[in-house]
Amino acid sequence: LEFLGRAGPALDVLAELGAAQGRAEVAEIAPLFNHLFSVIESGSPELRRKALASCISICKAAPRAIRPVLQALVEKAAALLKSISDEQHMLCEALVAASTAAQNFEQQQTLLQNLLAPLVSQWGPLTQSLAAPGKLTNGLLGDRSELDAAHRLLLCFAACFRASTVPSRPDVIAAGGFATPGTDNCGVIVRNPAAGVASAVLPGLASLFRAFHTSFPSDAGRMPAGLDQATAAKVVAYSCALEKEEVRALTSSLDTKRNDEADAWADPFPPPPGEDPARVLQGRQLLYGLRSNLYKCLGAAFSVQDGVLTHPELSAMLSTAFMEGLDCAHPYHVELQLRSIWLVAFAPSGLQQSSEALRRSFAAAALPRLMAKAAGRLEECWRRLRAPEGEPSGNPVLLWAACTGTVMASRTFVELASSLVMHGGVPGKYEQMASGTTGGGGGTTAGAQTMQAEAPERQGQRRKGKDRSSGGGGKQMSDGGGGPTEPMSGGGDGGGASKPGQGFAGIVFTTGEVLEAVQGALLASLRWQDPKSLGHALVGTQAAAVRLMSGGEAYQSLRDVHVSHPEAPQRCMLALQAVLRPLVALCASPPEAPGGDGALHTVIGKPFFDFFSPEKQQGQLAPSPFAAGVTGAIWPILWGMCQIFVQVCKKSQIKADAQQVVNFPALMEACQLLASLRRSDQQGVQSLLATMLDEGADAKMKRGALRSLIRAAVDPDAAPGELLA
Repeated sequence: LEFLGRAGPALDVLAELGAAQGRAEVAEIAPLFNHLFSVIESGSPELRRKALASCISICKAAPRAIRPVLQALVEKAAALLKSISDEQHMLCEALVAASTAAQNFEQQQTLLQNLLAPLVSQWGPLTQSLAAPGKLTNGLLGDRSELDAAHRLLLCFAACFRASTVPSRPDVIAAGGFATPGTDNCGVIVRNPAAGVASAVLPGLASLFRAFHTSFPSDAGRMPAGLDQATAAKVVAYSCALEKEEVRALTSSLDTKRNDEADAWADPFPPPPGEDPARVLQGRQLLYGLRSNLYKCLGAAFSVQDGVLTHPELSAMLSTAFMEGLDCAHPYHVELQLRSIWLVAFAPSGLQQSSEALRRSFAAAALPRLMAKAAGRLEECWRRLRAPEGEPSGNPVLLWAACTGTVMASRTFVELASSLVMHGGVPGKYEQMASGTTGGGGGTTAGAQTMQAEAPERQGQRRKGKDRSSGGGGKQMSDGGGGPTEPMSGGGDGGGASKPGQGFAGIVFTTGEVLEAVQGALLASLRWQDPKSLGHALVGTQAAAVRLMSGGEAYQSLRDVHVSHPEAPQRCMLALQAVLRPLVALCASPPEAPGGDGALHTVIGKPFFDFFSPEKQQGQLAPSPFAAGVTGAIWPILWGMCQIFVQVCKKSQIKADAQQVVNFPALMEACQLLASLRRSDQQGVQSLLATMLDEGADAKMKRGALRSLIRAAVDPDAAPGELLA
């Protein structure tokens, strides 16, 4: 069976050769699927799963071989759906993957509707029933048949949404009828055959999402609402006790692992006295399966786009049901939501089949509330862990899981926020900027009005380098305006399709409310004690500063066209207020080290110490990763301000030296902020400024001067005899 699962590419080649020789069908395809279906129908559970996995692989890898027998294949497989239960989702995924071989929108849509109609007809009444007060908790403690049915349907819908892909080639899109008719442009450029199913499933997802989090709050500090004390205590034994798979996932996330962890936590939450251990274990597994697949199904539905982003009730769902689950969830479950739902929708290549207007509408509806909710929830988790009473006596695994879950969720949240400012593009007016013909309306407090008029974007490849998440990422940034440039990214006006990898930075930096929310998320993460989150947040903050100073165009370094732009001085004030001030405040008051005898120290104590400690390299003391990260974040602001200051002086026909800085408020205030750092003074900043303005000094020397100032402010004093790198 494993061998057959790898035969897809070969079958596709045979189909291509057969078509060239006038044969319409690959002779091997029918007996192969007959064998797989016979195993699915009568084989053991293990063999059935292997046969289903082979079906999925072949259906995805051999579309040309499947196309001639597609109808018969789907009919035969659909008949098997009723005979299997636990693996229904795998068969659904195989069938939907097979349907994509048609490369015809109407045919795929018909196949999907016929296949999933029975499941959709079950979904509506089931979710209405489970949304009734007390129904979920009574089902968990009593008859679990409806919960099992909901779990199976979630698995099936998520698998179908993931497998329902659309062609990527424009000629196939047009020939197959996937393009949205010009007279009926609903915001989606490429239609998805699963749109009707996704649209029908979405309201049930919203009602189940809300009811689930109301019934099963996994935060240990919250109790289920509307239940008597005895019933609530029984529910907590399920909702707040992590299942073994969750504990295993938390363990695997640790930076340093112990060999005895798996054995020590094999049964971290024993069943309450008097309860059937097998039933409790099965209930916890079911609850975890419902939670994780509820999140995955919603994320997969967003990836369908058609029928979901255009759903008339989506905006209300985004402001209510889909955000309420963050308030009462265990931090690990917050991480599950962020990764399974929002990192799918807001990935750099997310929502490719939607128009720019639709993507903007979705981002404006989701991101402000999501960023505020998630940041607030994680801030609450960190505050609990930092407080003296945040580590009460009790189950040590519960405490350890709260610490590790908070760290995991923080890293995923910062990954999302940083991606939003680093990847993306909007319709460019780069040529207008270069010629200076783009008009401007002055700076604004949020920076959105300035960039609304001209926020072109250059999509760059994601920065690669060692220890990128621990603050060293700034070292890969170009040191001057003549550095490498990023290629122009795609994008369209209201009706143009976004190109792969476009991202959302163009939308973020042209929508004031979204920009404020993302900036707030990055600044909030600078206060958290996890070094990886802090390092990644510094990289994201650096990108945000460059975006602000370049009018939203670049995220690595400014170019000559940016420093000579008429609105460059106003943009300097934006970067100073939004980024430089918080960074200087961070240097003055960095996060405190976790207590030496607490669970948080066990999880991140050593990485925290390493992040804030200078490293010895070839006998010399190098700056700490924290100092390097702060330097990388401040560098583009200070370098850009100096370049803009030089341009302003040239236009005024005066010499650009330190005496003229009083006439450039942004640079003047930046110098005052730097002079307020520990072990810094006006004389040291004046020396730094002279180096930055020295035409004979290269970028390496200028950056070295800034690094010396920052490391003196944030790193401990060198021991006598130690040499600084």
